Amino acid sequence: MAKVYPEKWYSNTSVLEYKGASYRLQLRNRNLAEYAVMRDGQDILTYRLFLAKRKTKVRISDSEIEFDYFFDALLWYLFAQIAVENMGDSFIVGL
Repeated sequence: MAKVYPEKWYSNTSVLEYKGASYRLQLRNRNLAEYAVMRDGQDILTYRLFLAKRKTKVRISDSEIEFDYFFDALLWYLFAQIAVENMGDSFIVGL
């Protein structure tokens, strides 16, 4: 079970409690948008929307510190709406 709540009332950072550990879930305005799960000040997983050669692209970066598909599911749930809105017809999911 996981619990997410805002760090402050008007904050871009939330606290994520998962499996007895505390993480930070942060929304950043790097280029277009970026969601990150952090622990001890280091990014564990980031989903980033950015511009490259006039095209909107997605970059997913993870660290080898911790790996859990839960973080991917959470960030994708939050991030997909932003990606679809900004990419329109050029948004393609490939495996």
